[in-house]
Amino acid sequence: MSDKLNTDFKKHIVRNFNDYLEILREIKKDDENVWFRGQSNASYRLVPSAMRDVYTIKDQFDRPKKPVKLTEYNNRGDMVAYVDVAGMLEEFKKLAKPYFRIQPNNDLEWYFLAQHYGIPTTLLDWSTDPLVALFFAMPEKVNLSSDDTIKDSIEDFQENSYSDKGAAVFVINPGKMNEICTFYKVKKTDKFIDFPLDATEHYNLISTYLPGSCEQLLPCCITSTPIDKRICRQSGNFTIHGNMVWPLDHQNVTKSAIHKIFIPYQCIKEMKEILDVLDINKRSIYGDSELDAITKNISKESEKNLKLAIEELKGKYQESLVQ
Repeated sequence: MSDKLNTDFKKHIVRNFNDYLEILREIKKDDENVWFRGQSNASYRLVPSAMRDVYTIKDQFDRPKKPVKLTEYNNRGDMVAYVDVAGMLEEFKKLAKPYFRIQPNNDLEWYFLAQHYGIPTTLLDWSTDPLVALFFAMPEKVNLSSDDTIKDSIEDFQENSYSDKGAAVFVINPGKMNEICTFYKVKKTDKFIDFPLDATEHYNLISTYLPGSCEQLLPCCITSTPIDKRICRQSGNFTIHGNMVWPLDHQNVTKSAIHKIFIPYQCIKEMKEILDVLDINKRSIYGDSELDAITKNISKESEKNLKLAIEELKGKYQESLVQ
């Protein structure tokens, strides 16, 4: 069944696998061209992995600020710092090249691979397969209080769109999202972009989002290329995010275009069992690759460097106050 609530998201609630299929049927009846994303906690925002630990370091007048982890979003124009995405991409390209049978044609395809092998990027994964999204919504462990009931979890979500008492699958129309987010127009026309950009056909435009030389602010929905079996297994596409660190669901205008399907944690066991019967599991979704260990080291090193840099900035800020 589907409980649609009058909130910013187009909200739905499932209590079992059949509910999930019925909601998908309802959504796709109105809109065939949709993408899906699963998150293991409904409280998580739609923000790329590289932008989850962000620190403010300067104000809009280029004056140093005491580095503080960003917890609330604003439009004051502060300068922020996060992990060195461009540096990690270059390191990944050097170390990963021998592991790929098909070599990427350009930096964008390298970026797709980096994302799918665990490097923090400004990409957010979406899938054209709702069962793949459901797999990613499944937490490895669920810690439920003995007093928690499915009714309690549903009521919590009804009151709070970012409830932590369940998982979530998000559904977007990528063309509609581009129409909302984009501030550029299709060349030589007056029409705003209302379709997902193709990674090959629109490479020159999408490349302006790449790390190190990003010229864009707002996110954009883009299709991937079948460069790797992991991307193919996950039916993967992306939103690629610009220099603005706001989550995709930060503004009401984007929230209102997003379906959020809430899955109470009490339902997870049944969902996992059915997905496993359908052979949708970690083995089929990821496969095995020695690259995973390599990318984990690259990510850890970058996170360590960010923390060191922030501590150094904090020290300099304190010195400036004394002077």
